Amino acid sequence: MLAVVEGHPARQIRQEIDGETRLSGLGVAAEAVKGRVRWSNKLRQDHRLLAALEKLMQRLGPAGSRVPVQNVAKVVPFVGVFIGASMNSAILGSVAADAQRYC
Repeated sequence: MLAVVEGHPARQIRQEIDGETRLSGLGVAAEAVKGRVRWSNKLRQDHRLLAALEKLMQRLGPAGSRVPVQNVAKVVPFVGVFIGASMNSAILGSVAADAQRYC
């Protein structure tokens, strides 16, 4: 039983670290777009999430429209909330599954 109690926190910590690296990458991307006016190839290459959001917003908007950096910057916090909620849900599901398994 002790191995179970010790094993679960290690797995949970690994999951949290994986999620936090994703969120920190999102934070770096948010800092990169803060105050920017134009897109650059370097920005798109360094922050693939921003490039993906730009493509998604282009597809959702009118055909042939350009998406300003400011509009993508406004969406980044919502993506962070979605990623954070997903991480919390996964970790909580893991804890609940372990609780059912061992209780």
